[in-house]
Amino acid sequence: MQTENLTYNDVVVKTIEAMVVSGLKNTTVHGSYSKYYGMLGKYLDQRGIHHYDHDAIEEYLEIQEKRYRKKEIHKRHYCGIKRAVRILVEYANGDMVVIPKIKHITRFPLNNTFEEIISDYLDHNTFHPNTRDDIVWALRRFMHYFEQLGHTTLHCIEERHIRQFLLSMSETLSPGSLKKIMCYLKAFMVYAFDHGYMFWNASALFDVKIRRENKIYPVISDHELERTLAQINTKSLVGKRDMAMILLGVSTGMRAADIVNLKLHDIDWLNGELHLVQNKTANPVVLPLMRNVGEALKDYILNARPDISSEYVFLTTRFPIRKLSEGTSLAFIFEKYEEMAGIERKPFDGKGFHSLRRRIATKMVIAGVPVTTVSQVLGQMKMDSAKQYLSFNTENLRECAISLDGIEIDGGVFGD
Repeated sequence: MQTENLTYNDVVVKTIEAMVVSGLKNTTVHGSYSKYYGMLGKYLDQRGIHHYDHDAIEEYLEIQEKRYRKKEIHKRHYCGIKRAVRILVEYANGDMVVIPKIKHITRFPLNNTFEEIISDYLDHNTFHPNTRDDIVWALRRFMHYFEQLGHTTLHCIEERHIRQFLLSMSETLSPGSLKKIMCYLKAFMVYAFDHGYMFWNASALFDVKIRRENKIYPVISDHELERTLAQINTKSLVGKRDMAMILLGVSTGMRAADIVNLKLHDIDWLNGELHLVQNKTANPVVLPLMRNVGEALKDYILNARPDISSEYVFLTTRFPIRKLSEGTSLAFIFEKYEEMAGIERKPFDGKGFHSLRRRIATKMVIAGVPVTTVSQVLGQMKMDSAKQYLSFNTENLRECAISLDGIEIDGGVFGD
């Protein structure tokens, strides 16, 4: 491939097209690989390099390797960068794009009978993708335990076997994980009995109460949050977008996945509300659109959002223009500004973007808001219940509605 007259973005676009043709899923390409190419592109831009430059790319890799050896970035992140850059360089050199195969090793292998039972159970139920993975893991672990005891079907499993399994799990899992597994298995036991996979209903064995340790999770402090927000350059296109997204998390406690999936029609400008269906729970929620958040949204939509026909509010700034990847992109964006603010981070320190949910929940409880109401506001219950809290919290939602100056309600980006 002749790269002398091609910009870096040209090479990236052609590489991504080749990756898709080779069979890699669009979600993987535009989620993982595009993120790494964007980071590399930013590095080149800072050096004033806009054309494909092999030497500069090699220097970038060396910098990332040093960061990894100093434990500034995780191994998974470093390996992802290396993998993405290797594919880019190979394609630029005229080589065929070969996607490295990641071998998935099944930790709990099962016989065909057990595999079919799990498959049938999944076919008869609709689960959220994240929940589905957890359920499969729980079922595989459960059946693998009995297969190791010599059982090839569920028909010969007795009460004592299940109690032994639960005892073994209690020795290796946290109370929270054990409670979750028991919840999944209890539902499965009803299904197994109803469909003839077991001769008796063992669901009652999973009603054991588990005492959970009360942990105090840290949250990002007000001072740290102020320092983080101060790093955002709201005069830039990217800064306008990032400020709007982060303020949504700060003021509402919305999950990152719900923010990146926010659609234009989810914003009720007249009443100062956000109407959405949560990505994780599928629960509909109504949240107040606070004035400062609304102003940030308006600034981004009118002055920085790419002018394309997409229903999503938040879009990438580099070609190809698309919505941000599920949740992870916002987490990385927030961590970038924390790093710029000099906030020291450690793995699992509880100061990532998701901590904004705990932050707002903590402030509500301190202010005397009932825990059940806090749960409703964070999207754990139905819309009607959440609406009662919103009226209580903001006194008058109309006071939170932003000015509609410059926003064309009928047509434009807010049209049907």
